[in-house]
Order: sequence, then C-alpha cells, then structure tokens
Amino acid sequence: MAILALVFEQLQKNVFLLPLIVLSAFILFSLTKSSSNGDEKRKLKLPPSPPRLPLIGNLHQLGTFPHQSLHALSKKYGDLMLVHFGKVPTLIVSSAEMAKEVMKTQDIAFCSRPKATASGILFYDAHDVAFAPYGEYWRQVRKICVLELLSLKRVSQFQYARVEEVSELVEKIRKASSLNGGGPIVLSDLLVATSNNIICRCILGQKFEGEENKWFGEVTKDLMCQLMSFSFTDYFGPRMNWLDRARGHIKHLTSIWSEFDKFFDKLIAEHQAAEKEGKPRKKDFVDILLQVQKEGNDFELKSDHLKALLQDMFVGGSDTSWTAMIWLMTELAKNPRVMKKVQEEVRRVVGNKGFVDENVDIPQMAYMICCIKENMRVHPPAPLLFLAKQVQT
Repeated sequence: MAILALVFEQLQKNVFLLPLIVLSAFILFSLTKSSSNGDEKRKLKLPPSPPRLPLIGNLHQLGTFPHQSLHALSKKYGDLMLVHFGKVPTLIVSSAEMAKEVMKTQDIAFCSRPKATASGILFYDAHDVAFAPYGEYWRQVRKICVLELLSLKRVSQFQYARVEEVSELVEKIRKASSLNGGGPIVLSDLLVATSNNIICRCILGQKFEGEENKWFGEVTKDLMCQLMSFSFTDYFGPRMNWLDRARGHIKHLTSIWSEFDKFFDKLIAEHQAAEKEGKPRKKDFVDILLQVQKEGNDFELKSDHLKALLQDMFVGGSDTSWTAMIWLMTELAKNPRVMKKVQEEVRRVVGNKGFVDENVDIPQMAYMICCIKENMRVHPPAPLLFLAKQVQT
C-alpha cells in the first residue's frame, strides 16, 4: 500500500498528470498482457507466486517494511517465490540453503545487476563495483578493490585511525556522562560521528568536524534513502521515465550526485596538489586510486570510475557500520546479563593496557564475537540485498 500511497500523493500535487497516467496504464496493460501470454505459450516451470494485480503486480503487498512483507509471503509460498514488481518478475529467496544455491553454487547465473535509475545517476552510470553489470569492467574494478583497497594488509594499515577514533568516542562518553550526572546520553549520534570519522580518515586522510560532519552524515543518509526509493522507470520500463521526472525524483537524484561530484573533485585536486609538493603523509584510498590510475597497467581507470569507487566506499562503509553498532548497543542495553558477560570478557582480555589490540585481543573475545554475529543475524544493516540479474537460463 505504500507504493499506491506514493502515487496518490503525486496525483494530489499534480492533477494534470491524471489523463496521462490513465493513457500510460492502458499501454502498460497491453504490454503486460502480451508478455504474460508469451509466458503461457512457453509453459515455463516457475516457482509458486502470490496472486497479482494488473499493471502493478505484487507491489501493493510490499507495505512499509518490504523485507517483513516478503518474509510473511514466503511462509505461505515457500523459500523460492516468484513475485512481480510492476513488469519485473523477481525471484525471492528466503532461506540460507536456497541463498547458498543461488549465490554460491549458481553464482555465474545470477552474477549481474539490472539497470536502475538511482544507481545509474548516483554511481556514474553504474561504474562502481556494487552496481556494475557483470563483465570485464566489473572484474577489473573488483580486482582493484580486493587487492588495493580492502586487502588484509591495507585494512591493518588503518588500524591507527580506528584506535584513535574509538578512544575519542570513549572520552566523549565519559565527559557527557559526567556533565549529565551519570544520566542517559544519546549514544546513536556519537556512534554515527565516530563511524563517519573512521571512514573519512581511511578514504580521504582527514575527518570532518562540526558542520562538515553534519553535512556528510545528512547527504550520505539522503543518498541511501534515494538508493532504495521507488522508481516508475525501474518497475514499468523507460516509457514511464516522465513520471519520475514529473514528481522530482530525477532532479533529487541529480542534486545528490552533484553534491558528491563537487566534493570528490575538490578532494582529488587536493590530493594531487599534495603529491606534487611531496609532503610526507599517510596514504589513503584516494592516493591509492590515483596511483592505480597513474600506472594504468592493463586497465584505464577514468576519473568517473575513480569517483564511483569512492562512492562505494562511503555508502558501503558508513551507513552499515553505525547501523550495526546502534542495534548491538540497543540489544545489550535490553539484556543486562549479556552485557555484563561481554564487559567481563573485554576487561579480562585487555587488562590494564587501556586500548584494544585488534590482532591480539579481539580473537580472544569469543563471546563478544558471538554477540556481534547474532546481532548481524537478527538486525542485518541491509535486510534486502541489491537485486541480482539472471544472465544464464
């Protein structure tokens, strides 16, 4: 019903759209009918599917929380379920066993990404690693991410940033608690700021303070919301692009992209200037990507490709990290017995050192690791994975 509410809201704002929507509905109905007739002629063996409405398919059944609605439907129709989002037939996988079959055993058959309005605009025509279609380009940028950005050696190099930011977080909590007389404090804001600072120091070599930190948090959150937002074009085809333009969706996406694009241009220029001056400093992700671009061995990394990869790092690292931390702290606060066991384990392992050694201490914290894994199971930061596209039949 959330999708229908969106349509009615746009109609109230733009009454002149009604005749055009009616005309578009007739066109879509004829196309959908033709497509369904083709499926019937081929007599495809398809998974169970809930009844669908003309034109919109099963969109009306998604509700406010799509992952919960799809889970409820899977209880009735099985772990493999076919639903129709507008014109798009979509296979819903709802069990670990079936997910392993689709994403590991049959990964080549489902390894690509469909074209989407939001990712096309926000990620430089999907030239990142998360939304790029399967092919040579995707293999090359994935290789860069695995070997140059996210290798164990590279992650270890940024341990200093994580240690410093967490120490600063603990100090902020201590001060806030003292000023508040030991009363409650808003931990979520501090966790968001800490997560953003760690990401920025790893990617950019610097962190944002005050208004800059607030801007970064707001624009990143806006990007994530728009990335998951509804698009008429995605579900009803390119002929419906005018509806996305009429309701301001395309304009909003372009505005977010423009903000990040200017931000990236400024950062790249600053890093290039620092490189020319030859000042000694710790290398960050921007430096590494600029070096890969300069070397250009077997693959030409263009400026837009570089910025798309930076966008991936921001989106993949910031929102998911602080979301997981907030849920974990919430669950620990709700379960004092579990929190006490975690605290005792951390104090026993760390002792009087005053800091946590990632390589030595964390592997010894078995109970805390179990709590983190359980939190990720119960509260996954992204309850729905990005859509995969079938490339083999």
